[in-house]
Order: sequence, then C-alpha cells, then structure tokens
Amino acid sequence: KDFTKEGLKLTVTPNIISKNARIQYIISEKQLISLNLYNIVGQKVSTISEGIVALGIYSYNFDSSYLSQGIYFLILNGEKDRKNQKILVLR
Repeated sequence: KDFTKEGLKLTVTPNIISKNARIQYIISEKQLISLNLYNIVGQKVSTISEGIVALGIYSYNFDSSYLSQGIYFLILNGEKDRKNQKILVLR
C-alpha cells in the first residue's frame, strides 16, 4: 500500500475501553512524532511513543488498567500534521 498519501492516521480499537485496546497509527514519511494520552482537563497522563519514525504502520497494545474511568484524548503530533482520538474508559 502507498502510505505516502495518508499523512498521519490514528485509530483506537475498541473506542470504548474496559481494559485493553489496540492503538494504530500510520506515518507517511520519516519524521519526529509524539503520541501522548491526555485526560479531560488537558493534563498529560502518559507518553505512548516519541521519537523519529520511518514511513509505515505502528501498533501498540494499550493496557488502560491504570486509568480512572472517564474520557481521554490520544494526540499524535507529527512535523506537519496532528491527529487526535477520543477514548472512553469504563470499568
């Protein structure tokens, strides 16, 4: 597949999490990225990935067991683009 036309893409499956989720992002060119999780008031909860990455698809198994129930935002920052995804943690 030609990822060079994708830009940045961010998905979380499932979007409503009780324990584990799969975070996937697509990078269209080598660049410095950061993938961070923020709570509803904008405080950074954790850094999931950070650094220079090559073109490709990246996946992480995400364990939400340390999070309180509530709404969170995953924010993927690239050099030219930014994507965010809202997730809901239910217990």
